[in-house]
Amino acid sequence: KSGTTLGAKDNDWLEERRQLTVHFIFCLILIDVLKQLSFHPGFDISNIEDQAFKWFRCNEKFNDMTSTQPNQVNYQTICDLYAEVVGVLAQSRFLSIKRRFMLELNNLRKEPASPSVNANIINLNTGMRFFRVKMTPVEDFEAGFQFLLDLV
Repeated sequence: KSGTTLGAKDNDWLEERRQLTVHFIFCLILIDVLKQLSFHPGFDISNIEDQAFKWFRCNEKFNDMTSTQPNQVNYQTICDLYAEVVGVLAQSRFLSIKRRFMLELNNLRKEPASPSVNANIINLNTGMRFFRVKMTPVEDFEAGFQFLLDLV
């Protein structure tokens, strides 16, 4: 191939990288803006939740953590950023995030066991790593603790 002509594989890789870059910037902005809002409008937040939880479902070509795909690290970075978005949302919309997490987890548990399902469960759990149990008021602490008990 010539120096100015990219192969189809290279074009796919670059397009995928562009899309990941957009998600990267989107997540950074979301994290910053959501931290500053005292109230998160429900409709928009539902769309953000959908987007975030979609990323916790493994992309087939990135299922294997030892994958040598060119954008593997970028893909994982985006998943991490969406996990942080979910953590920020959970501070003010705990019940919504809890319901969505439990729904996704229960749906995965119903699927036949496979490496892909296991990877999705791991990604979903990893996606909740920025979740913080509020210590005050007591009702929020109890709700957070109950959520942890529900996971058992």
